[in-house]
Amino acid sequence: MRPASLFAALFLCAPVLAAAPAKPPRPALLSDHDLGKTCAAPVFRQFDFWLGRWHVTNPAGVTVGHSRITRISRGCAIREQWFGRKSTGNSLNYYDAGTKQWHQDWVGSGGQVLHLHGRLQGASMVLTGTRKDKRGHVRDRITWTPLNSGRVRQHWEISRDGGTSWKTIFLGTYTRATTNGTL
Repeated sequence: MRPASLFAALFLCAPVLAAAPAKPPRPALLSDHDLGKTCAAPVFRQFDFWLGRWHVTNPAGVTVGHSRITRISRGCAIREQWFGRKSTGNSLNYYDAGTKQWHQDWVGSGGQVLHLHGRLQGASMVLTGTRKDKRGHVRDRITWTPLNSGRVRQHWEISRDGGTSWKTIFLGTYTRATTNGTL
């Protein structure tokens, strides 16, 4: 290309190049300090007694699984990872300031899904929900209670009569794991 042609090509493209928008500004992000304040209220710590690595036994003392409970999303939620003898699963637990309730969304390896909600009652976290299975409607009630020994008791009950009567389907004691093991 001759110098005059090169100059003409650059001259003709100059308005297009000049009109190209500048790089958009980065969106304003909350600082780490601000994010830490988002879920800093004491109500967001009500379920912290369940945090940890756990060895879980049934009332006969038989190991039924292991669980890892961690705080995520800068303290705004709690994630459960369950590793049972017969199944695995995960739950997301969070406090919704709008409804003033705790929520748990559970998905198990067998396809079971739970949507629970509730609140701290005394020292226990009590969450309930309704689901449908092949036999009809089921009401679930799960209660987590911290024990003096640093352990946690989980009591899962179901009702098929709208909450008039309850049947225990799981009763487990969470004891802090002394080794990392499979967790």
